[in-house]
Amino acid sequence: MAAFRCCLALCLFGIAPLSAQDAASLISRLNNCNPQELQTATTRLQKGIIDGVWAKTLARRPLPVPPEYLRNLADIAAACESGAASASTILRDLEIKIGDCRQFGMARLVPIRVETLRVSDLVRDWEVFYRWDSGSAATNVAELRAPGLSTTSLKLPPGLYIFRAQQGQRASDKVRIPVSGAGQVVVQIKVP
Repeated sequence: MAAFRCCLALCLFGIAPLSAQDAASLISRLNNCNPQELQTATTRLQKGIIDGVWAKTLARRPLPVPPEYLRNLADIAAACESGAASASTILRDLEIKIGDCRQFGMARLVPIRVETLRVSDLVRDWEVFYRWDSGSAATNVAELRAPGLSTTSLKLPPGLYIFRAQQGQRASDKVRIPVSGAGQVVVQIKVP
């Protein structure tokens, strides 16, 4: 267990990638959150990213899990353990992950393009922020700044997210969006 914690710490700081087997501890934490629906969902997610039952390779081996995916699972587990997110919110997020894993055969990151718009025109110089949607204003879910300004691209694990844009004291409304699917997800944020 100490070796896993060390490996997870290295992963969180971007030093070492983790494998699907390393995700077992995070899935176990989610499984211990109790509601039967969560246990069923975590078992299905485990089949996809750890057991590789949906893997598209001939060997049916799971591919390594991206570190960002594991960070997201760690956030979900922490929110579940602390009660900062409802079981229904966590279940919705896990169902998105399960569907994506089943469709693509692995835990993966989804390409996102974020655009800031005023009416229908692209506007520049807005900072874009995003975070996992825990269903509450949980303080333990970090809001992250997207690279670049205004129109920007990033990759996120499948799930529910909140996006917003800010320029000085001016801020957009928050946009809630499920991230999943075959193509690039386009998030359009209307700015004042």
